[in-house]
Amino acid sequence: FNDNIESIRTVCSGSSFSDEITKDELHSFYHHTGYLMCPHTSVGRLALHDTALSDDYIKVTVATAHPAKFADSVQDIIGQRLELPPALADIMTREPHVHEMKPSLAAMTAYIDATQ
Repeated sequence: FNDNIESIRTVCSGSSFSDEITKDELHSFYHHTGYLMCPHTSVGRLALHDTALSDDYIKVTVATAHPAKFADSVQDIIGQRLELPPALADIMTREPHVHEMKPSLAAMTAYIDATQ
């Protein structure tokens, strides 16, 4: 694009939304459909509808995370307790494993090689 922002704008667009709008979208969509999104997916859905596309396009929103990743926030938004999926509930009971390393590709490569 040769550092030309107008050239970039011919193929890319962006949107931003306040926390309140994001919460309202998550709450409304859940209570109207029964499908619970994470906050980031709510922003994606809002952006999809904010983007001017012709009717020739099929619009799809891809969920970015399970809502349980943001359980405290999502529970506050929908006004009810959120059940963790069984696999996530199991992981939450396990002992965490932490490995500290220098922030370098060589350190990461060495760790991966050593643990394979």
